[in-house]
Order: sequence, then structure tokens, then C-alpha cells
Amino acid sequence: MTQFALEAEMRKDTGKSAARKLRAKGFVPAVFYAPGEKSILLSLNAVAFDKFIKSHTGESRLFDLTIKGLDSDATKSVLIKEVQVHPMKLSYMHADFYGPLMDRLIEVTIPVVLTGKPIGLAKGAILDQVSRDVVIKCLPKDIPHEIFADVSDLDVGDSLHAKDIVLPEGAEVVADVNFTVATMTLPREETEGTKAEASGD
Repeated sequence: MTQFALEAEMRKDTGKSAARKLRAKGFVPAVFYAPGEKSILLSLNAVAFDKFIKSHTGESRLFDLTIKGLDSDATKSVLIKEVQVHPMKLSYMHADFYGPLMDRLIEVTIPVVLTGKPIGLAKGAILDQVSRDVVIKCLPKDIPHEIFADVSDLDVGDSLHAKDIVLPEGAEVVADVNFTVATMTLPREETEGTKAEASGD
């Protein structure tokens, strides 16, 4: 389900010089592309785009992009594929919008949010989130904003793997399902002390 909206205007001029002039006027060069469709050059109001980016976190959020001048301001469901930012000025240089086919699976990177209090905490262990996100495959309309993973049952030495995460219906992990998302480990000093006791030192 789309939760955000953004407006853009069609542009004709191409090249670095045209892009610089566009940015100097307070706009951000952009492009829309989709399977089976011709790419469309766009310009975005820099202030409006900045507000949008700050409220639209991650490339996994499907939203409505209204293109003024295209078929009476056509609206397309899109994903942000890339946003280029100037390394010094921190201003937006360019944006890419991708229009996925709504009936085909798409790969997206989704943040993983850990929930619950691991039982290992009471034994001095530390919860370490090894991976902050996971790549899944699902239909565009089913893309989740984030995925919650319950770590309540993790004890000392336990790990949470991708296969342990409950995904939305119809979604599946793209990478190795055994890759580690979180672990419960004892502090290094305590671990070394335990080893010393076992060796008789």
C-alpha cells in the first residue's frame, strides 16, 4: 500500500550543464524507469524533495509519483532506487525512481527491528545485532516497512538466524537463510576468565 506521494515535472534538457542549471534554480534532476516503458527525465522541487526524503526512510517504501505534463499528470507507483548526494554540500544531485510490475516479485532490503528481552541478559550476556537488515523477495504491494524479530528466547551463546524470522505472507529471504542476524555473547573479559578457570590457571 502506498503511504507517500511526490510530484515531479518532465524535463527535456540533458547533460551535466543542464543538470547544473537545474540545481541552481532549486530543482533536483531525476529519472523514472520501468520494465517495458521508456525512461522519463524529471525535475523535482529541492525543498519538497528534502521534506519527502526525511519522512520516507529506505528504498523499500512504495509511493505515488505524479508526473506533471505526462498524460494529464499521470501517477505511478514507484520505489526510490538511488539518491545521489554531493559529498561536501550534502545537496541532492540526482534521484532514480523505479516502477515495479505489481504482479511480479521484487527484491528489497528491509530493516530488521529486534523485540523482546533475551533471557541471556540476566546471565551477563550482551545482545549483538550482527545484521541490521535482510533482503527479501515479495510483491510490491506487500513490501513491509520493517521486519520485527523476537529475541526473547535467546540465551548465552544462542544466535538468531534469518530462517528464524517470521516474514510477511508470501515473502521469502533471498540470501542464505542461515546467516546470523543477532547473537548473545558474554563480554570478552568474562569469556577469557572462564577459559582460564577451565585450564586450571
